[in-house]
Amino acid sequence: MGDHMDSILIAGALLLATLATPDVPAAAPVYKSGEWIEVTGPTEVTLPDRAERPGFTFVADHDPEYAGPLRTDSFLLQLPDVRGHGRPPIKIQLESRDSSLRVAFADLTGDGVEELVTVCCTARSSEARDEILQVWVWNERPFFRVLDVLVKGNLPAPWSYTPSFRDANADGVLDLQLTRDGPTSVNPTGPAYLIPPPGPSVSYGFDRTERKLKPIDFGGKVKGSSNNRMNPTTGGGLVADRQRRRSPAAGYAER
Repeated sequence: MGDHMDSILIAGALLLATLATPDVPAAAPVYKSGEWIEVTGPTEVTLPDRAERPGFTFVADHDPEYAGPLRTDSFLLQLPDVRGHGRPPIKIQLESRDSSLRVAFADLTGDGVEELVTVCCTARSSEARDEILQVWVWNERPFFRVLDVLVKGNLPAPWSYTPSFRDANADGVLDLQLTRDGPTSVNPTGPAYLIPPPGPSVSYGFDRTERKLKPIDFGGKVKGSSNNRMNPTTGGGLVADRQRRRSPAAGYAER
């Protein structure tokens, strides 16, 4: 009888302890380099510690303080100061014409800190609805973009590229690879500096002199020049505190 009562008391105590335990928020999933993340609402992803930087959490959500034009959705992306200078988080605001946003992290400059890669929808006209890929170096102040390139469009007919990350020229640094989906008979249209070079695939490597991603030639070297140059009027540069600046992707960025 005593043993039975003891079992009941222990079970009751365990039940009370369970009920009294507060709910613990689920930890943000740990991110693996190169994975694509679909941002459809509140998103938190943790990047683990590396020798070159501490671990951090990337936060993204719809921007509640901005109401864009019709058929536009605005996203707010936040990244911490991984350099340890006590600066406020970096904030990047992007507008997507079809409410879609994909992001990935990959170290494309070889400095040990992953760049932020974003893909969202822009519209040059009511007929031309494109997806633009942008690569952001966010761990420096001021932060800047090293690549703007179209990866999907529908003029003169539908065309698209699939982005991925690999060391294309075996120099120990990841490169961005764009692989053409389907036949290459359709020539993409748009501003020349936003169109990938012709061919079934193209890889972009980091040019340390010009500080941008540029196509890699067949010999494994970053080309000296290309049509996919950064727009000198919009690519990278200082963005004043709390001041927004339009990007070629129909987006804004601020720090």
